[in-house]
Amino acid sequence: MSDPLLPAWADELRARFQAGTSAFLVHGATDDLHPWEAPPAPTLWVELTELIRRFLSRTRPVITLRRDGRVEPPPAPEDARLRALLDLRRRARGLPPLEVWPESPRELLQTVRELAAERGARFALIIEDGASVAPPAGQGGAEADLIRGRLFDLLYDPAPGADLAVIICASAPTAVDARLASAGRVGQIHVPRADFRMLKAALAARPGGPPPDLDAAATALIGRTAREALAVPGTGQAPSGDILPGWAQEVRERYLSGEAGLFLIHGNVRDVVPWTGGDGQTTWIPLREFLERFLSRQKDVVAYYNVSEGIEFPVAGMQARFLQAVNAARKARREGPVESLPRGADAVLPLLEDLITAPDGSPSAAVVLDYVETIVPMAEVGFMGEGDKANLVALQRWSSDPAFLDSDNVVVLCAEHLADVHRKVSSSPQLAAIQIPLPDEAARLAWLQAADLEGVKLEMDPGALAKVTAGLTLVQIRSLFRRAARSGEPITFRTVSRRKKAIIEQECHGLVEFVDPSHDFSHVGGMDRLKTDLMRVAKAIKSGQRARVPMGVIFVGPMGTGKTFLAEAFAAESGLTCIKFKNFREKWVGSTEGNLEKILQVVDGLGYVLLIIDEADRSMGSATDGDGGTSSRVIARLKEFMSDTSHRGRVVILMMTNRPDKLDADLKRPGRFDLKIPFFFPEEPGERRAVLEAVLRKNRLQIDEGADLDGAVTATAGYSAAELEAVMLAAGALASDAEREQITADDLTQAVRDVIPSRDTRMLEFMEMLAVFESTTRRMLPERYRGLGTDEVHARLDALRLQLGRRA
Repeated sequence: MSDPLLPAWADELRARFQAGTSAFLVHGATDDLHPWEAPPAPTLWVELTELIRRFLSRTRPVITLRRDGRVEPPPAPEDARLRALLDLRRRARGLPPLEVWPESPRELLQTVRELAAERGARFALIIEDGASVAPPAGQGGAEADLIRGRLFDLLYDPAPGADLAVIICASAPTAVDARLASAGRVGQIHVPRADFRMLKAALAARPGGPPPDLDAAATALIGRTAREALAVPGTGQAPSGDILPGWAQEVRERYLSGEAGLFLIHGNVRDVVPWTGGDGQTTWIPLREFLERFLSRQKDVVAYYNVSEGIEFPVAGMQARFLQAVNAARKARREGPVESLPRGADAVLPLLEDLITAPDGSPSAAVVLDYVETIVPMAEVGFMGEGDKANLVALQRWSSDPAFLDSDNVVVLCAEHLADVHRKVSSSPQLAAIQIPLPDEAARLAWLQAADLEGVKLEMDPGALAKVTAGLTLVQIRSLFRRAARSGEPITFRTVSRRKKAIIEQECHGLVEFVDPSHDFSHVGGMDRLKTDLMRVAKAIKSGQRARVPMGVIFVGPMGTGKTFLAEAFAAESGLTCIKFKNFREKWVGSTEGNLEKILQVVDGLGYVLLIIDEADRSMGSATDGDGGTSSRVIARLKEFMSDTSHRGRVVILMMTNRPDKLDADLKRPGRFDLKIPFFFPEEPGERRAVLEAVLRKNRLQIDEGADLDGAVTATAGYSAAELEAVMLAAGALASDAEREQITADDLTQAVRDVIPSRDTRMLEFMEMLAVFESTTRRMLPERYRGLGTDEVHARLDALRLQLGRRA
């Protein structure tokens, strides 16, 4: 008779019993069916206690105390032999022979203890429902206390030379007395829930034959039991399992398809995430707990590690299985066993490698490395310490080791920012990088509806609150509630907006600035052609016509032409949340990319955002050889973000520059920047007058009835919009110095004489020609430039470059 092929948990029980452990607490999926494979016989799906009874009965008779209180003796010949041994002792004590095994658990345990004292009594006892035989202390009354006492006598005071195996089954260690669950003499065996392979095998063995798409049906059943898989109707439709977030669904599908076994999860990893079980109930838990639940359903060992806490296991008994697998690998290399778990990454990673590259037949495993950026930080290899180099090589080896790639094990790396992880790891072709996005409106609403809002005063319904909290994590929203509960301050649109601005600016470490425009197009003088085109875009955004909204807009033109002022006015007209890039470049390797990633993540989470990048030629200039490739990586990431068509109508990137020639040509192409708007100095007297009047309105300045702007308009030909504003503000200052509320004609005349316009005419002309060259349409150009052909524009630019020399 050939040896059976046992599940990993049963094989562990057998190995530990052969090593000397005689009592076990088996917990976990004890109510499921399990495969009994004893070739050449066909596979049978049996109850857990039946599987244990079958492999134990190959070497000894088994007595089973069933859940319903019945006692199931071993087959007749063995049963008779055991009772004959017991009767010898009973006759010596003047007792009658044992006719039947006692039904009372207390009497059965006493009888088993007597039998174990007999020389030659080699047998096993299986207790199917440990919770009823040894419930937690204080439960079950006096009878339960007596039964617990008999069980502890059997386990802690066995007869000398007794050859007895005791297996106690329970749903969880907490279901039985704590003294039993924590006893050093009692080995704990965790029975995992059915994994993909087990479900697939159960579906294949289903009466009526397997479903048409076996893999798809097994995937849909993940999180359910093998018993349910065997009961799936013949339509091939599987009952739905746990409902997973999109990113977790992607992890599962890519793993089950064999595409990847090494994952790098990044993004919103410090938030709570929804766990929806098969019963439809949703709870919100940290990512670590989610991964442990998610992976424990399918893996015998789940090891969690970070450099602060060391290796930890979500379920009791996994550590023993971990050490058994690791020490087996070390023994094969003739190395000593590991008795305690180290904390340092350089010592932990080799142990984890032994686990995930173990040969077939070893426990299936999952490893979670959290804060992986602290294990393999982004740095030049030449500047890394020996420990960091060892860790880097270890993770690179995992991604290419055939033993790992061919195994059924999985490794999950977690980091907030992808750019913080060494690129030799993050760019590995065998690694799948999956981002956890900020919660969308539906996720925020679901969380709000499930949240405990006791003591919180809301001046809006949860639906409205879900809309205005865009860009915040659920943890940050929870902090809003806690603050409101402590202060008694109601949560209004204003308080949410104020706290949201503070939280995001703090979260981005000063990388962005929220702009709350105080002016709209009515405060912008002139620029009628530009305002008409931008108003068309603003109406498309408000009406939801996303196809008519450009992916990006570039404002090009000389300095002082009102680019920033018009951009903020456009934000007010469109209703978009306005965020402005601050300096996100840093000198440390990887910091710049990490900062950009953080900004883009916030922008994507906020939605309906106008992202303003001023002085784009400085922050987004073409790549150079002197920055270690940082500029090229920044531009590549921004290109990738702007090419995502899901952002159209939700995120508008508005760049402003007076040197568009320094921007990467591919960055400016249609599909990324669909609208390029040229800015020029006010050409006509009417435009200059409009600018001066707009400055008066914006700054609430008053002009004397006898004063006329005609003189100032005529005298300021060639002035930029910024210089016109400087003239009007200077006139206002003169009036204030004279303690007058109104500006006089003399104030205007003196201000015009005092303010000196820019004298760098060649550079200004060069910037104007660049604006002409970049313009999307001719109608935006002044009359004097509309007739220029491309060759003429190139010729003028080349001539100006020669005149400017290195300055160009």
